[in-house]
Amino acid sequence: MTNKLKQHEIGRQPEIFYQQNLNKSRFHVRRVLMLSLRKESEIMARFQHRFRRKWLDNYMLWSSFLGTVTFFILLIPIPYFWGHSDRGRALLQTLAASVWITCLMKDFCCVPRPYSPPVTRITMGTSHLEYGFPSTHSTTAVAQALVLNNWLSDATADGSVDPFTMSVLRTLLIIATSSVVFGRFYCGMHSALDCFSGVITGTMIYITRSYIGPYYEAFIEQSTFLTPILLTILSLYAIHAHIEPAEDNPAFEDSVAFISVFLGNGIGEWIACNYGFHHSTYFVTKLTGWEWCLASLFKYPLGVGLIFLTRILCKPIMQAVLPPLFRLLHKLVKLPNRKSYVPATEYESYNPTSDTLNPIPSVVDLAQLKHVKETHNSKQATEIVGEERPTISQTTHRKFSPRHYDADVMTRVVSYAAMGFVGTIIAPIIFEKLGWGLF
Repeated sequence: MTNKLKQHEIGRQPEIFYQQNLNKSRFHVRRVLMLSLRKESEIMARFQHRFRRKWLDNYMLWSSFLGTVTFFILLIPIPYFWGHSDRGRALLQTLAASVWITCLMKDFCCVPRPYSPPVTRITMGTSHLEYGFPSTHSTTAVAQALVLNNWLSDATADGSVDPFTMSVLRTLLIIATSSVVFGRFYCGMHSALDCFSGVITGTMIYITRSYIGPYYEAFIEQSTFLTPILLTILSLYAIHAHIEPAEDNPAFEDSVAFISVFLGNGIGEWIACNYGFHHSTYFVTKLTGWEWCLASLFKYPLGVGLIFLTRILCKPIMQAVLPPLFRLLHKLVKLPNRKSYVPATEYESYNPTSDTLNPIPSVVDLAQLKHVKETHNSKQATEIVGEERPTISQTTHRKFSPRHYDADVMTRVVSYAAMGFVGTIIAPIIFEKLGWGLF
């Protein structure tokens, strides 16, 4: 079984394969990174042999959830639902940039994860189906931690949080972020170079966003219709610019999802600013005491439920409308198409499998969530191609499906843009109409 899985492991094809499928600059970068990876894999194996403990395995495995896009997707709506759109915007933009940039870098370099064996990988989910360099977990964790730390500084400055509480919260933030970054190395999912590169990338994303954030807000507040048009063009170009990897993997789909959420959020912010739904003017309901607590109890599940319901409704509509539309457009113009995606002119019936349009990993795919839970609770293997446990979950190790359709991309764009739009403006308006308010 191990040999079969090794054949499917991304980034582990013969060297001639990458020489033929990558240009000279990409192949050279990959070759340099591979030299480091080979050395680090042996070091990581010795480290695991010496320091691994069962309780540490469990801690590092579950703390890795704090660096997943799933965690931050569940976190980002909170500021919007409680009247802090500026903070929600900062979280969303740093997360979208983190996922897009790291996925782009992964598919540019095509570097595998640490070799297993000798390294034992401890994981849940499907992140091992992507390339390894750099670590998206480390990037998102650091970028988001810096945003949250900035909030703590602001809260301390205005007196809403006392210095002692701020110190405790900041310490917890440091522990959580360090656990995510170090945990990727401990779990054998990333080399030290992957994690270090992720930390640097996340820091640079935060700094860049801090600088250009005010300019973006001024851009969104403009009343001209050029704003949503330019935002759409920019987002679609970012999707188009995602480089073709040597092997098919989920990185492009993750990138499309987050760029689309960013697009939907931007359009929602533009409508809120220019059509009377701004947080500072439209939302006037203020609750206190038990009323606030009761409203807060219902707001989050209702808001998140609306976001996921939007995706569930958009997906079948787009799957029905887009293929015939693409066939019509193909007759008029030559549409761009990625090499692993089947153009509409080459298929009559469009029956996407569950593999082709997964949501953001483990967010809406309840079957996948159930599998992860059962795998852990039944003590089946959580170690990917490991040496210590003979039982290996077939679902966890499935090869990423090569069957994609061109309509899948725009289905994702529309579905996730709608999710961002609903979370930004529709859900808060519903809260105000219900008398719950945002404050």
